[in-house]
Amino acid sequence: MSLAKRIVVDVLLFASILWLPWWCAALVAFGATFIFDWYYEVVVAGFIADSLYGVPNARFHGFMFVATGISIILFFAALYARPKIRLYK
Repeated sequence: MSLAKRIVVDVLLFASILWLPWWCAALVAFGATFIFDWYYEVVVAGFIADSLYGVPNARFHGFMFVATGISIILFFAALYARPKIRLYK
């Protein structure tokens, strides 16, 4: 994909973090991770989301950066899964 498309999706992702519900940003991040190669911006987006909206959560033993952790897992899962998906061969 071209750099211009990647920049447009980046702007869309960061705008969705700021102005849309969390699940919209998650859908954009999930889709972009599988569309673009090495979409490391998803980790930065998770960190920004946690910096803006993250609070210590008792479910995660007071860990505040839950979205960052999920985005790191998503990034590496996409790196592993993309070659195995028939669409990308």
